[in-house]
Amino acid sequence: MNLLIAEDERMAREGLLNCLDWAKVGITKVFSAENGEAGLFMARRIMPDIVLTDIRMPRMDGITMANRIREILPECRIIFLSAYSEIDYYKAAIALKAVRYLDKPIEPELLRSVIMEAVAECEQLRRYKSTRDRHQVQEKQRLADAICAGEDEITLEKEWKALSMPIAAKSRELYCTPLIISLRLDYEDETQEDLIHLAAALGETIAHPQLCTIRHKNRMVFFLLSPSELSAYQLDSACKKLQAALSGRSFAIAVGKPCRGLINANKAYLTAKAALRWSYLLPWGQVTHYHEDAERCGSVSAYAEERSAILRELSENHEKAALFACQALYEKLRRNRDLVYQKARELYFEIISEVFHKADSLHLHIKEDEPDDMISWIVRIENYNLDELHAFLSSQVGRLFAALEEVKNEKKQILAIKDYIMKRYADDTFSISDISAFLHMSASHLCTMFKKETGDTINNYLTEYRLSKAKQYLKETLFSVAEISAKVGYKDNSYFGRIFRKRFGMTPNEYRNR
Repeated sequence: MNLLIAEDERMAREGLLNCLDWAKVGITKVFSAENGEAGLFMARRIMPDIVLTDIRMPRMDGITMANRIREILPECRIIFLSAYSEIDYYKAAIALKAVRYLDKPIEPELLRSVIMEAVAECEQLRRYKSTRDRHQVQEKQRLADAICAGEDEITLEKEWKALSMPIAAKSRELYCTPLIISLRLDYEDETQEDLIHLAAALGETIAHPQLCTIRHKNRMVFFLLSPSELSAYQLDSACKKLQAALSGRSFAIAVGKPCRGLINANKAYLTAKAALRWSYLLPWGQVTHYHEDAERCGSVSAYAEERSAILRELSENHEKAALFACQALYEKLRRNRDLVYQKARELYFEIISEVFHKADSLHLHIKEDEPDDMISWIVRIENYNLDELHAFLSSQVGRLFAALEEVKNEKKQILAIKDYIMKRYADDTFSISDISAFLHMSASHLCTMFKKETGDTINNYLTEYRLSKAKQYLKETLFSVAEISAKVGYKDNSYFGRIFRKRFGMTPNEYRNR
């Protein structure tokens, strides 16, 4: 909470600055000014919650300064100080609804009490505003949700009338401009707070009630309402305000075609969705406006040659050529405004899957470990834009060939052991003696060699392999835990559950739910 002290006498000002432990009374930052004019300038910059000011000061007196501050900060708490007991000052303080009027010299304990009273009022006001703002956002969300869902005119009119805010125009007369913000979320980000924050930012540029809601967890939809169609300058100002408010975040802004009347707002919303489909082909932070071309849905068949080139170079183990083919695909996609993002994403997912399939077939682990290994790569990159999809594909191709280089130095017997385990792991009778017989090697020599080359025992490797397959089944299939237990080589379902819990700290069902 910010406090501004305005006092023209230097000794008195310094005394006020040092007479209290401000942090203990709830003040985080204290600023000072030597007269009313400097105090007004400082107030515009720091937006104080509380102002402690002398009345008689040169250049601008405390009463005038307080009036000017109240114009920009109507809820700021004002505390007046004066060595003069004049009735006009008291009247002015009452008119400004000052917290207190204190006569100089001031007792520190009295000042402490008055400051704590002002801090309590500020905190109470903040709680009230937070509750009020949340209530209004919920009302706006209900109407915005009804528009997005394509509800009938009667429902829209009912929700419109339920808004607890001044409405200057009828719903049929207002112009509506839809705007969608797609946010990159870090798993469980709280978008409700983002919604309130962005709604406030828009309110600074569009002086009319705005409707807003959250769709699909990471998308916020706004309907900018105005008595006449927004000018290009107004819309540009609103978008720039949002871009500034989202600075440091990964986001895309899509602007739809404006319409007149809430009954037509759903059609306008669909145009914003069309613009959003193309926005992912651009770098984060851009604003995409609706255009007719956004409705066209290009085919990925035009990229069959690039796709085939990537897969061919991968199969032939040509790293540089594969990366070059990835770059060629990316550049061709960037130039095509007819292809919507979903099609491009499907194409990338298919190619990335092939990279991982090749790695799995060679028993190479190239997928980056997620926290607790709970989130698959598809979920992690589903909100990537084109630049990030290209970067992810290129990085996985690089990891694949780096892993291939590493295994060149691994003995053929180790690869043969791992390959044999991959083929036989589902057999509950499978043992080291089976591997020993298959490779015509004594069991003791087999175990010693494997431990030396891998740093792991064969039994532990087999257990880890079985459990990794079990996790895959739990994430990607609807098989029961008992069925999965049998599929990964454990006849005893209870035993499987115990070793799974011991390894991962949770039961198979808990893992599936996570």
